[in-house]
Amino acid sequence: MQTPEFIYFDLGKVLLEFSHERMCSQMGELVGLDAKATQAIVFDGGLSHGYETGEINDEQFCELFFEQTGERCDPEQLIEAAGDIFSVIREMVPLVAALATSGIPLGILSNTCPAHWNHVTDGRFASLPAMFQKTILSFEVGAMKPAPKIYEVAAEAAGVEPAKIFFVDDREDNIEGALAAGFDAHVFQSARQVQRLLIERGVRFGY
Repeated sequence: MQTPEFIYFDLGKVLLEFSHERMCSQMGELVGLDAKATQAIVFDGGLSHGYETGEINDEQFCELFFEQTGERCDPEQLIEAAGDIFSVIREMVPLVAALATSGIPLGILSNTCPAHWNHVTDGRFASLPAMFQKTILSFEVGAMKPAPKIYEVAAEAAGVEPAKIFFVDDREDNIEGALAAGFDAHVFQSARQVQRLLIERGVRFGY
């Protein structure tokens, strides 16, 4: 096992907990729909995919949502309702803080959209993005994990060989994509698991 020269974390379910149910409930409440009907529009209908791949921006996301619901509300309120779905995974905070002093650069490799990214980086989560040298985001890259393109962009941004990139993600399919790209990739289970894997690879840090 090689000692990694770059570490990427997924965002949702690794660094931050989130709830799509909350997102749909909050958005639906603004236009008089229940969470199930909102989910059918946002997720089942592909609206979220277009938003997370950068095919549509905030304004287009709102307008398409309004078209499909037949209702309108303040677009800024809709974007806030879509974004306000996160909470800290507390066990990860000291781990990331310790790794930030290890000398190994850190990055975020995430399928996300502008509403989510802007919400989590507006100052409410102190480590984001301050402790991370690179942020590879699907809506900026134009591709979502597990598509090969996003891993290629991540490796280029890291500036090291893929085999020297350590990556954790909560989804098996995203890890399979990362392994195919040559990353040292693992399905996330806990902070202690990440600590153990990194120590096994010769990383020393005070967690």
